[in-house]
Amino acid sequence: MRKVTLVAAALALGLAGAGAGGAGAGAFPTPFATLSDASGDALGGAPDLTGLTVGYEGSDVDAVVMQVQYAGDQLPDGSHIVLGLDTDRNAATGSDGGADYLIELEPASGKVVASFWRWKGGSYQEFQLRNPAITAVKGGVALLVFCLCDLNHPTALRIFARGESADGSASDSMPDTGAADLNVPVVSSVNYSIPFPTAGSAFWAEVHGVRLAYDRLHLVPAESATCSAKLAGKQLALTGHCRWHLPADTKGKRLALTIKVTYKGGASTFVQSYPVS
Repeated sequence: MRKVTLVAAALALGLAGAGAGGAGAGAFPTPFATLSDASGDALGGAPDLTGLTVGYEGSDVDAVVMQVQYAGDQLPDGSHIVLGLDTDRNAATGSDGGADYLIELEPASGKVVASFWRWKGGSYQEFQLRNPAITAVKGGVALLVFCLCDLNHPTALRIFARGESADGSASDSMPDTGAADLNVPVVSSVNYSIPFPTAGSAFWAEVHGVRLAYDRLHLVPAESATCSAKLAGKQLALTGHCRWHLPADTKGKRLALTIKVTYKGGASTFVQSYPVS
């Protein structure tokens, strides 16, 4: 006899380990959102935006990396790029098209400096991140890595990017009007089945799929799933993929099952425990 279990809470991973050498030095991580814009439509010294790519840094579902592409090798002197994030998807809150947060990227001595602003009390106010942002700029790309925890963990939002000239007289928007919908693929639960844990018998976990925070109705397949188990606090040796054998003398002990799933490049970990009968 088998039963199906839903686990609702994931163990969040921290931003530690997200570094400039991670996203900036090699290939971009698996993207979960992209925007594009035509080249050559910017005038008056504004950055000519051509694309925006968003993904997880190092599979950490808290650490997001945004890569803004623009024509040319360098950002024009004095210009800047504004990223607008409408995290409640309500145009009536915030400003600048309903943006609850603004991120400004400015060139400085061959680097790029980021400042974060949030709508509060009728105006945008600059605030400091709990986890410092990592920025880089090179060859037509401005890169930004930060923790979604500083934006109150949005799972669905609207986003735009805008390049502005030094004097503010010219700009290039992406998309050309409004903002684009962006779903952050955070796994909220994993659906799996197990037999009742019985001493002296085989035990296994079969992962059927995951549900996402922005769409809890539909079950979607995970990119990968790995498992581990502890019996009375001690690691249990695998006998196959997500399979173990429970020794005969384990009746009454507790079995802790850990399932780690990846989706759209992000990893989430779920833990549940069961008594051995």
